[in-house]
Amino acid sequence: MLVAIVRSLHCAAELTHENKSAIHNCCTGKSVRSGVYYYRQLHPDILLEMDDLDKLTLKEYDDLCGIKRKYISTRKMAHIRQRTKEKQRVKMSVN
Repeated sequence: MLVAIVRSLHCAAELTHENKSAIHNCCTGKSVRSGVYYYRQLHPDILLEMDDLDKLTLKEYDDLCGIKRKYISTRKMAHIRQRTKEKQRVKMSVN
């Protein structure tokens, strides 16, 4: 699902606490994901509206853009999200 539209790579990094070059690699297709998110650059020929949030899937967006990308299975992504939450809990309890 499309969950956010941000105006820059810097804003995406601030919002998600991810590395800017890792996000850039996702946008260019060099990486599949960074952390628990997929990232895409807004295609100049595609108009997204606020109604697309929580409705448009990643595959649908990629199809609109005419690009083929790899995706991680839902099960594996859920496992990655769970691991990330556990790491965050440990980090918070140490502080």
